[in-house]
Amino acid sequence: MVTEQTDNPEPRQYRKYSEDACQAFIDVFVEFGNVSAAAKAMHLNRATLYTWRKDHEDFAAAWDEAEAQVTDSLLAEGIRRARDGVTKPVYQSGEMVGEVQEYSDSLLKYMLQVRIPELRPNRQSLEVSNKDDKPFKTENVDLGSLTYDQILDLERTRAGLCGGDNIDPAEGNPEG
Repeated sequence: MVTEQTDNPEPRQYRKYSEDACQAFIDVFVEFGNVSAAAKAMHLNRATLYTWRKDHEDFAAAWDEAEAQVTDSLLAEGIRRARDGVTKPVYQSGEMVGEVQEYSDSLLKYMLQVRIPELRPNRQSLEVSNKDDKPFKTENVDLGSLTYDQILDLERTRAGLCGGDNIDPAEGNPEG
């Protein structure tokens, strides 16, 4: 995947839908990894490409595959940088005196969280039991993304299944 884009890309004139135009877009999209950059390189409006995508299933499928290739390239680069690091020059008094290999712990942590959902922050296991203490449902819940009302609904469901009392919404509302 190319990380730099040229200011004057080779002009390509595709005004109408064709298999050649679609393949050219796919090739440029995989190279640049960005729809806007690929559209610009082809001298096309993004809206034209999205219209072609909506109207032509084959093109949409090829686009989806290209997106998967771009994502795989980005993941591979992230893993390489996290695992192998990046060589950076060391300067002293304006002169390069050596190199150091830098690793990104935060990138490694993020890559692990992508692969292992249990490592993501704000995720907790929630188990709801019924009156007989038999598990009803276990889910991974991102509690940080729940509103107060959603938490209240979960608590009411839990209380109802466990034969507990009704929850008073006036108590303990941090938003209220």
